[in-house]
Amino acid sequence: MKPWIKYGIFNALVGLLIGAYTAITAIGDGYFVVGIAAPLAFFLTGRLLWKFIVKKKYDVVKIIITGLLTGVISHYLTFVI
Repeated sequence: MKPWIKYGIFNALVGLLIGAYTAITAIGDGYFVVGIAAPLAFFLTGRLLWKFIVKKKYDVVKIIITGLLTGVISHYLTFVI
């Protein structure tokens, strides 16, 4: 399996945990959608950023930047979805 797919799946699992926690603890209706949108947004964002930033050269600085950008962009993308 390619590394960017592994990174995307890992991010999707993190997004699932965050989305489930948000859906369970949120006050109000409609927050169950976050449990669906967060893994999708985290997977897509993480996968694309890993593919374009890290590529095949595993540099620690690039991986940290990819992780930070994944968190920021996928947070926005979750609410857009």
